[in-house]
This record gives sequence, structure tokens and C-alpha cells, in this order.
Amino acid sequence: MAYGESIKLCRVYEKTSKNGNTYMAGRLAGAKIAILKSRDVADDGGAIWDVMLTQAQIREANGHAPELRNQAEQQGIAETSRPLLDDAIPF
Repeated sequence: MAYGESIKLCRVYEKTSKNGNTYMAGRLAGAKIAILKSRDVADDGGAIWDVMLTQAQIREANGHAPELRNQAEQQGIAETSRPLLDDAIPF
């Protein structure tokens, strides 16, 4: 099967669960991705993988979750001097 020009959508990382099961994990914009092996099997006997998405916590450019830093932020006034990784326009 021939495919046309392609682009990388996201990157996932191979992990091993505490039970020894292999899975993939990563991020796509504002979502966390987990790719889990299904208990179902394809007609040809091949493995089936399920792609699961959950909303990801917003992270700052330094990789940490944003915290309330002062009274103004607690009152709903957001500080805009630092770009967020999930920010579509980084300025």
C-alpha cells in the first residue's frame, strides 16, 4: 500500500506497566495519549491497539504545572508574561 507525503502528528514513548504490559504514552496538543493493547485480536490473528485520549494538565514552558503565584491570579487575573506549552500563539 502506497502512502502520500506524511507529517509527524506526535511522538509516543514505549512504556512497561507494573504488570509487565507494553503500552505507548505521549501528548498531542492538550491531550494525553495512551495506546493500549486490546484483548481483542484481528481476523488475521494480529494485535489490536486502542488509542485513548484524556485532557492533559496545562504545563508551562519549564515543564511544570502552573501554580497560583499572587493574589491577582487567585482573583482570576492571569499573568501573561510566560508562554505556555499548550499555547497556540507563543507570544
